[in-house]
This record gives sequence, structure tokens and C-alpha cells, in this order.
Amino acid sequence: MKASAFAGLLFVALLLGAPAAAGQGSPEPAPARVGKIRVRTLDVFSPEEAARGWLYRTANSVRVETREAVIRKFLLFHEGDPFDASRLEETERNLRALPFLKTASVTAGPVRDGVLDIDVVTQDAWTTEPGISFGRRGGVTTYGFTLKEKDFLGSGRQIAVAYAKDTERTNRLVEYMDPYLFGPYWEGDLAYSKNSDGNEERVSVERPFASFVDRWAVVGLFDHLIQNERIFAAGEVLSRYRQKHTEGVARYAWATSATNERARRFSVGFQAVEDRFALLPTSPSAVLPEDRRFRFVTVGYEDVGNEFVKLNYVNRDLRYEDFNLARRIFVEVGVSPAAFGSERTTERLRVSLAQGWRLSEGSFLL
Repeated sequence: MKASAFAGLLFVALLLGAPAAAGQGSPEPAPARVGKIRVRTLDVFSPEEAARGWLYRTANSVRVETREAVIRKFLLFHEGDPFDASRLEETERNLRALPFLKTASVTAGPVRDGVLDIDVVTQDAWTTEPGISFGRRGGVTTYGFTLKEKDFLGSGRQIAVAYAKDTERTNRLVEYMDPYLFGPYWEGDLAYSKNSDGNEERVSVERPFASFVDRWAVVGLFDHLIQNERIFAAGEVLSRYRQKHTEGVARYAWATSATNERARRFSVGFQAVEDRFALLPTSPSAVLPEDRRFRFVTVGYEDVGNEFVKLNYVNRDLRYEDFNLARRIFVEVGVSPAAFGSERTTERLRVSLAQGWRLSEGSFLL
């Protein structure tokens, strides 16, 4: 009796358990992950282009190639991360936007044991830009020179020096730009200008939205300028005055909704602008612009989609560019209250609307 009872219970258990087991199915496979990331940087001119003559080969030899570590700073993925094709596309767009790169491609290899290796290939652009100007205006000889290097020693940093003498003043400028000042995508710009009639100091730091799923961005700016200006009437100097300009900007933006297809972002900011004017002793008359003082508190909203197309021969030959055809709406409202020191309460409204349409494989309307 006991053996038969046990057999009966086992039979019932198998009947009850069989449908449940059949309904469970096989577990879902784990998402693929990023494996090895291979970065390869190419010279300004490819081997095929360098074979055309010594000038191409000389250009490759004198230019310092962008370091691999610099390219890795701008990758939106790391080894071991879950694989997301959108991060590869956005990384490729970000690399193409860098001024020291001519081309960039980010591709994934086949899946092997749940892992994909990533190949990042970039080609340097020619980044040394000298310039010379010479002319004559109003009986005054004008001249100047500039020298800009947009990939200093292969670091991706930009250094520029300039000297110019025109009808108004003599200008000497030094500028330094760093695309990763405090880390990846922290863009810094420092400039100092020593002029014959004054000077200018400018510092800006910006951390933009590097991808559609980024949650925050920040902007900071300080600009101080002193220079002499003139007002003309009927071709004659009516007034000479000295201008002192001071501006400061701070803005923080955050995403309330951020996916690979669309992002909704809000921002708050503060902008202080002040211009003071004083007559110079040599001024023929007392005509003078009114002083300006604004303290804007701003609130903004942005709704932007992700529908990029990559095309060549649009604004530049042999240079792929990215254009977003998705709808973008941007609205910003600013108020400068009299209570903050302005002469009177002032309002400001900025509205931007954009939409694109793909007309064919090689054309679009924006």
C-alpha cells in the first residue's frame, strides 16, 4: 500500500509540474557587453595621399599625431559596459566635431561569448593655421599676424597668439582652449588681450550635454574689457570715450526625460552685464552712450529629438558632418528686475524652432 501510494503521488506531481515547466521557457540571454576597445589614430594624409609627393610626407612627419589617450577621453563607453549602439553613434559624432580631427569612425565587431570589441579610428586634420594681413585705411597702414595650433603637441588643446595694428588700436592676444579642462567634455577657454588703449580678460568653462541620455550641463563665463571708442557723424569724429565692460554668466541645465530618441531639458541661469562710459579729454563734444546695467534671471526649456544624418560635401569637401533633422524647440525667458540694480525692470524672450526633412540619400532640408 505504501509503495502504490507513493507511486500515485509521484505521478500526480509529474502531471502538475509538467505544464509549469513547459511554460517557463529558456531564460533570456544576458545583454552583450563591450569588450576590448582598440583606438587607432591616422596621419593627416593617408598612405595613398602621401605617395603623391614629398610635401604630403613632410606634413605627416612634422605634425605631432594626436595621442591615443586623448581620443579615449571622449568615448562615451568603457570596457565591460552593456553594449548600446547609440553610445557608439554619439561618440563618433562628438569626435567628428573636434577641430583637430578630420574623420572618425566607431564600429563594433561580431558578438563572441556575449562580448563585442569596438574599433575607434580617427584621422588628424591639419591644425597649424598661420595668418598675415596688410592694408591701408584712412591714411593709416594696418597689419597683423596670427598663429593658431589646434592640437598642441598632440594633446587636443588649442593655443593662439595674435598681433594686429588697425586704425583704432594695437592688439596683442594670447588664447588657450582645453576640451577636457576638468575632465572629458569640460571645455575651457582662457584669453588675455593687451591693447594700446586697454585690455581684456575672458574665462569660460562649459560642460555640455555630451549625449542624449546625459542628465546635466553647466556654463560659466567671465569677461572684462576696457577700450577706447569713437562716435562718428558725417565722416568726422563726434565723440571719444572709454568703455568698461563686465559680464558674468552662470547656467545650469538638467534633463527631466532623456532617452536615445528624445530629451526634455530645463535650465536656470543668471547673467550680469554692465557697461560704463566716460568721455576722454580729447573728445570734441560731450556726446556719450548711456550706461547699461542688467541682472537677468533666466529660465529655459528645450525639447529635442535624435534623427541625425551623416553627409559629405555639405559645408566642407572631404569632411563628413552630422545634421539633426528632428524637431527642436527652445524657449528662454529672462527678467532683469529693477530691485537688482537695473534702471528699470527689463524682460527678454528667446525662441528657437528647428525641423529637418530628408529629401533623398544625398540631400535634406533644414
